[in-house]
Amino acid sequence: MIALAQFIIDKNSSSLFAVGLATFHAILKKEEVNHVQYLDFHSASLALFQFIEGWYNRKRIHSRLGYRTPQEVEDLLKHSA
Repeated sequence: MIALAQFIIDKNSSSLFAVGLATFHAILKKEEVNHVQYLDFHSASLALFQFIEGWYNRKRIHSRLGYRTPQEVEDLLKHSA
């Protein structure tokens, strides 16, 4: 998601990025981590990967991205390049 990071971050938006990161962590905890008891590091890593790539990046719309998913924005950037 390097293209997405470049889309969001410019030279004046480091504090905005920090807010976005805090929001992401809050959503991750609220919708995944607080509901699951992981057996080990590997199962936690796999579950978090599936949450991020299977739902957060592909299905969840983001207001900062014009109510599009990160995947939609990345696809738009690829096609416009």
